[in-house]
Amino acid sequence: MNDTPVGNAAYQRLREALVAGRFQPEQRLVETDMAEWLQVRRVEVREAFTWLEKDRLIERRAHRGVIVKLLSQDEARDILRVRRHVEGLVVRWAAQNRTDDDCHRLAAKLAELVQCHDETDLTGYSAAQAALHHELVDLAGSPTLARMVESLSAQTAQTRLRSLMSGGRFKASLSEHSAIVEAVVAGDADRAEQAMHSHIDNVLAAVLGEHQQHDV
Repeated sequence: MNDTPVGNAAYQRLREALVAGRFQPEQRLVETDMAEWLQVRRVEVREAFTWLEKDRLIERRAHRGVIVKLLSQDEARDILRVRRHVEGLVVRWAAQNRTDDDCHRLAAKLAELVQCHDETDLTGYSAAQAALHHELVDLAGSPTLARMVESLSAQTAQTRLRSLMSGGRFKASLSEHSAIVEAVVAGDADRAEQAMHSHIDNVLAAVLGEHQQHDV
C-alpha cells in the first residue's frame, strides 16, 4: 500500500464524489461496484477506502461493510463550531488581501451560485458554494488555513447539502454568501468575519433542527 493517497486516482475521484454529495449518508459502497465505476482494480479501491476512512468520510460497519459516514449531532456541532472560527479568519484575511482581479473572480463565483439557485439546482448549488469558499481560502493566502478548511469542509459536505433542504435555507444561503462576498470586495474585514459567523451559525441551527426532526 502507498504511504500517500495523492497518486491514487480511485481515492481522488471517490473523495470528490463524496464531497460533492454524489452518495447519500449511510449508503453502502461496494468494492466491486466502485472498481467497475472507476475502471480500476479492486485493490486500488480497497486502498482508497483506507484513506477515506482516515478522512472520516466513510466508515466500516459490521454486517454492512463500507458506508458513507453520517455525522452525529455532536460531531456536526463540533466541526461547524471550529469552522466558524477558522473560516471567519479566512474571510478576514481575504478582505485584507483582495485585489481587483480577485474581486472579479469572486463576483464570477457568486454569479454561478445565483444561477444554480435560480435553477433550483441543489447539487450544483452545493458545488458552487464549495468553489466560492475555496476561492476565499485562496485569497486568504495561508496554506495552514487551507489545509484546515479542506479537512473540515470535506467532513461536513453531506451536512451542507442536507442543510440546504431545510425550510428557507436555500434562499437564505444565497443572501448570506452575497453578504460575505460584498464585505470581502469592500475590504471590510470586520463585516466579512461577522457575515461568515452568521452564515455558519445559521447552518448549525439548520443542522441541529434537522437532527431533532430525524430523531422524532
